[in-house]
Amino acid sequence: MKIYALPLPNKRLFFHCLPTLQMNQTVTLHDKIVNRVAKTWNNWKMSNSTIKKKVVEFGNYAVNMSGHEELALREIAAAGKVSNKQLHDSTVVYHAPNISSSFVYEQLGKLAMQRQLHSKYLLGNILGLPLTIPVILIPLIPNLPGFYLCYRAYCNWRAMQGAAQLDRLFDTGAIKLRVLPMLMEACEAFQKGNPASLKKLVEGETLEDRYRRAINHEST
Repeated sequence: MKIYALPLPNKRLFFHCLPTLQMNQTVTLHDKIVNRVAKTWNNWKMSNSTIKKKVVEFGNYAVNMSGHEELALREIAAAGKVSNKQLHDSTVVYHAPNISSSFVYEQLGKLAMQRQLHSKYLLGNILGLPLTIPVILIPLIPNLPGFYLCYRAYCNWRAMQGAAQLDRLFDTGAIKLRVLPMLMEACEAFQKGNPASLKKLVEGETLEDRYRRAINHEST
């Protein structure tokens, strides 16, 4: 598993995780459910139904509400598919030359500590679900508050799994740090509106959008 530590304003780091080929090829029940939901979601995007379009619009808004730290934890959760040895052999954290290894470790440690926070949020979202039951009784109106709380509960649960896997990385000594030359220059070019260099160094279809949103969030 590759983890990239990219600089953010306010002395923060953006973590972007790429699972190994084995992690991608190991299909769990969770993966099957997520793929089924994604397929349904894509069908709704193509639908001419006004209600489905509104649900998709609301769903996109809800997805964009997730913070970059939560998204990183949800990516790291994929590490649960492999053994300790496989995790130890494959996990590398890449960072820029001007970012110290100790700072990367510190930020990863803070990320792992968010497990309790997401546990609290998970409980709150579950407890809030019964309050959305009256919306179900309204004809032709989808229970958007209920959908949102279910989605947030899933995100919190998945982030908790990611934090647990991050603890596992620390406990097994699986984290190996390596300097990636030209990463800082690529990140600086990205912040100036030129993402080409960073996209050559770091893989990931959603990287550009997520990194840009993280920069904007930390800049405010």
